[in-house]
Amino acid sequence: MTVRPYAPVVGVQSRSAAVALLLALVLAVGGCSGGDGEASTASSVALVTTTTVAVAPTSSSAPATTSTTAPAVPVSPPSRSVWVNLFDPVLTTRAGVETVIAELAAADVDAVIAQVARRHDAYYDSGYLSPTPDPQLEPGHDVLAALIDAARPHGIQVHAWFVVAPANHPAYDDLVLPAGHVWNEHGPDSADSWMTVDVAGVTSRDHLDVSLPAVRSHAVAIVDDIASRYEVDGVHLDYVRYDAARWGYHPIVLARFHTETGRSDRPDPADPQWVEWRQAQTQALVAEARDALHRARPGAMLSVAVIAGGPGPSALAGGFADTRAAADMMQDWPAWLESGSVDLVFAMAYNREAVPEQAQRFRQWSQFASELSERHPGRIVVGVGAYLNRPADALAQLHLAADATGMAALYSYQQDSADAPRGEVLDAWEWR
Repeated sequence: MTVRPYAPVVGVQSRSAAVALLLALVLAVGGCSGGDGEASTASSVALVTTTTVAVAPTSSSAPATTSTTAPAVPVSPPSRSVWVNLFDPVLTTRAGVETVIAELAAADVDAVIAQVARRHDAYYDSGYLSPTPDPQLEPGHDVLAALIDAARPHGIQVHAWFVVAPANHPAYDDLVLPAGHVWNEHGPDSADSWMTVDVAGVTSRDHLDVSLPAVRSHAVAIVDDIASRYEVDGVHLDYVRYDAARWGYHPIVLARFHTETGRSDRPDPADPQWVEWRQAQTQALVAEARDALHRARPGAMLSVAVIAGGPGPSALAGGFADTRAAADMMQDWPAWLESGSVDLVFAMAYNREAVPEQAQRFRQWSQFASELSERHPGRIVVGVGAYLNRPADALAQLHLAADATGMAALYSYQQDSADAPRGEVLDAWEWR
């Protein structure tokens, strides 16, 4: 990726009735992918020493346009949600957005989780993030505003989705990123890297460190930017996690851990105190994002895509503490619900129904979600990896998910089954 100067947008689109939110969905290439279909893609280079902490520069000098109308009442939890990602061109044109919303409306979907930034590049009129260099974006097209305008007449909620940790993707290899983009300012080759570091001292070339205060501030700033400029129903965070337990050793992060615990060693990835400390950092990021959203748009919902992969809590001696989510990704998301740090979680229980072991895991996670939802009704959505399954199996899992918590989410609009034409599962998805 090469760097070119970025000329700030001088005219900020005025806000009338609705300019809102969009949540998106990330395919297996990165985004809301989880469960057993998820693979770590982090590669490495030599350790980059970081000496300062700073929030990424604002991409535009234009003042933010404040949303004129906050939700009059809290947004109701959606019962049927669908993720839509930006890794194909469907959202990059006005006509594409209208087609997506029309098809979701025909399927009685009540919430679209639409990706509005792929890798910290805005597909909307942002006062904070740099604009996307995506050549497929129709000139003058604001993806988030178009989604809101199209969805409102159908009563479909718009949840704006962006990933937190991933900062790079092969899709950007031949694109020119504007100056101010997080990869240019805080990538692994910068003087102020925000990239996470593993236990051996190797710097990631993919993921930011979610325990860095600067990364937390950056994520919160994106939430505030969206919520203060668009009449969204919610903001959806993805990848508020590590790729594996061996990550999280950024020098500033490790120094904070030493200061707060009185230790001076380099802890083992599975060290209980180190695991709990990193879990607390992901929770703090989510909690601050929720606070920022509620200040800007009272009543809107902060949701997070969370890991529900591998064996479920009931199959493990240590229960949830031994799951991949808690032990490897540092997501103690039941604690997020207990503390009120998040309004809604989308538990990505992506499993192949045709594989007995994975079918069993899907049921373990659905049962866990059901039990947890008794204490937190209306706050847990079971996400189904439809792209991994034949249509009949995807539909069976969607029904099981709805039975568990009363809510289900389909991943994804672009690929709603493993082997059938797009739209077959969406068209056949009946609520019961």
